[in-house]
Amino acid sequence: MLPPSPGALGGHGPLFLAVSWLSAGLATIMLGFRLYTGVKVVNQTGWNFYWALIAYVLNMVMQVFETLATLYGIGQHVEVLTHNDRVQAVKYFWIGTAFGIPSLGIAKLAVIALLFKIQGTRAPRMKWVLYAVAIITNFINAVQVVIILNQCSPSAKLWDPMIEGNCNMLPIATVTGKVQSIVSVIGDFVLGVYPIFILYNVQIAWQTRVGLCSLLGVGILATSCGIGKIVQLKQTGATKDYTYAIGQLSLWAFMEMWLVVMLSCVPPLRPLFFHFKTVAKQRWSKKYPPGFRIRHDTVEMTTENASISECIPPQRSVHRSRALYGSYDEDDDEEEGDEIETPPVRRGEIVVTQDYKVEFDHAGTTVDSKISGRIV
Repeated sequence: MLPPSPGALGGHGPLFLAVSWLSAGLATIMLGFRLYTGVKVVNQTGWNFYWALIAYVLNMVMQVFETLATLYGIGQHVEVLTHNDRVQAVKYFWIGTAFGIPSLGIAKLAVIALLFKIQGTRAPRMKWVLYAVAIITNFINAVQVVIILNQCSPSAKLWDPMIEGNCNMLPIATVTGKVQSIVSVIGDFVLGVYPIFILYNVQIAWQTRVGLCSLLGVGILATSCGIGKIVQLKQTGATKDYTYAIGQLSLWAFMEMWLVVMLSCVPPLRPLFFHFKTVAKQRWSKKYPPGFRIRHDTVEMTTENASISECIPPQRSVHRSRALYGSYDEDDDEEEGDEIETPPVRRGEIVVTQDYKVEFDHAGTTVDSKISGRIV
């Protein structure tokens, strides 16, 4: 294999290398923080991390092949390139694409796994929307990869037109490529707006609701990159300067793929923010309200200033109704055992829960009850 010619790297090539590797670096940092959060802060990782890790590995493989393709001339005008440059550039482009297309669907699985965890048992019928996005996107991505690898016979004719053979499936590959891009954009949009429907009726401050919906819906930013890729895909098929057009297409595709990976790591980093915030408060010895005792990344509250919306147990907490809601007879505690067991929740973790509040008068009669949702 001959090395690229001196003028092969040019056009959109340098811009693509800068943007794609910068995105890869940011994704690496964010995935590292995501791993640290799972191992050190919340003591669990979960499928949302594993899917994001798989998508990251596939993206990095594609990043390497697309870098080689760029060095051989992807993004440069075709008339500047030698025959060897054109063949090697297109070959590495298609090999990288075979790894990149599946990563889009797998990255969506990371977002879906996170939404499943947050949603819990609320609105079970809506989960079919997530199942549909997961199945449809990954199925179409798999079909597209098979068609790409078999659109020419032999496969080498796809990047070297001098080889004898045929490319009878090329029109089919063009159509399925557009369908795959459209389905991917729709999937990004659905996952971006889905949190609104699982949080709209939770009784929390509207500022908190908007903030959480924005945090969980940041993946919708990838929709704009997907739309740009669809527009560029149409222009690529209508030009003879294919290496230059593919460079523009690759730029949109990489921005979409790395954005999906990075944005899937944003919501799980919320506990890390609270962890660093608590540590900073400890080190600078700031004043705390009466009744609080800060220890590492958890907040414990004594009965002096008890509040169910702020009490966050480090592992497992048992709260009695006397501490939470007022006074009652000591005998009631022993006989009836009014204990509320709270599952382990780390401060900053996004969890939709239900609060139950029951108040008693002096005679022990229930006078008021309330059920409300909250976000930990």
